[in-house]
Amino acid sequence: MKCKMSLRFAPGPGLVPVAHDILSSVTYGDLDAVKALFHAGVSVNRARRLHGCAILGPVTPLYVAALFGQIEVVQWLAGPGGADVNQADTFG
Repeated sequence: MKCKMSLRFAPGPGLVPVAHDILSSVTYGDLDAVKALFHAGVSVNRARRLHGCAILGPVTPLYVAALFGQIEVVQWLAGPGGADVNQADTFG
């Protein structure tokens, strides 16, 4: 599976990806951003399209975190974040 991700970087020293939505945040493993979005009311169970990845249908943040190996994010989503671990994705 190939997904082309476009990166945006924050200004300043070093290259820091800017996570502007929950799927970007989980892709880059930015747990602080995931928590902030969650506390701002963003659903961790709503399936969304992953920007730059046309071959996947709508996916959940938990699916994306697992896909990109973001273990800490997966653990938080499945625990305190309250993500539905049994929610089906496009492939079942």
